[in-house]
Amino acid sequence: MKCSGIWMDTGEYAIELPPEVADRFVTEQMQYHQDETVLDFIKSIKRFHKYQNHTKDTLYEWKYDDKDELSANSSGKNTIEYFKRHEMHSIYDASLGDGSVKRYHNRNMTDEERARISEHLSQRFEKPKTQIGPDDFKRANSWKIPSIIATCIDIRLRPIEVGRAKTSWVNTRDNEIIIPAKESTKNEEPWQCKISGTTARALNKWLDERKQYDKYRGTDTLWLTKYGNPYGNDSLNPLLDRLMEETDIQAHSRQLTWYSIRRGCATM
Repeated sequence: MKCSGIWMDTGEYAIELPPEVADRFVTEQMQYHQDETVLDFIKSIKRFHKYQNHTKDTLYEWKYDDKDELSANSSGKNTIEYFKRHEMHSIYDASLGDGSVKRYHNRNMTDEERARISEHLSQRFEKPKTQIGPDDFKRANSWKIPSIIATCIDIRLRPIEVGRAKTSWVNTRDNEIIIPAKESTKNEEPWQCKISGTTARALNKWLDERKQYDKYRGTDTLWLTKYGNPYGNDSLNPLLDRLMEETDIQAHSRQLTWYSIRRGCATM
């Protein structure tokens, strides 16, 4: 099977389909085929993995993160299942109050991390570091979720792209995000995306906050879940549900998921 990205990188064909190769192959096919055809590719790969697990004792448990969107598109639901402009504004507003930086007495927090966060908050609240305490930690909203929501509204990131996002992508000085060719779903050239001033400010605040946390030491992943994992469908959809509970959005018959943000932006 020829995967053009691998062919361009190595000049060779792919004779195996480990999960990372399967992801890249399916993402490429989305550029050239109808969703129904891509779903057939996914089914074939899963059957091939099942065969390899049986004959070669591999342990492949592959799942393509964009399958939900493909299924919705192929069933024709995407024409109605999207967020309207004012609803996306409501989701962002809700995100601003979603969670604080961290609990002061978090048992997993080191003294060094608490000291860094205290210094960060002393600058935010313009008060001496020695006066920063549990109440300040509790009232200090985190900018992680607002930065995710704002970025996705601006540039329509898929769940898999939220998980892959790197700090090196962010250029708030010029209000843009640049996704390198090898990490772009286009796989041919860098994806240069303009972002709004609101998004740039949210990302700047998050990058400053992010530096204080131990779990981001040694990684350039832009956002991690509270468990230290990259985001994906399974973590973003519950997040969206939680934010929607803080708004007056009425879903009615719509099945609103993370992809509804992408569809809403495309509709606008």
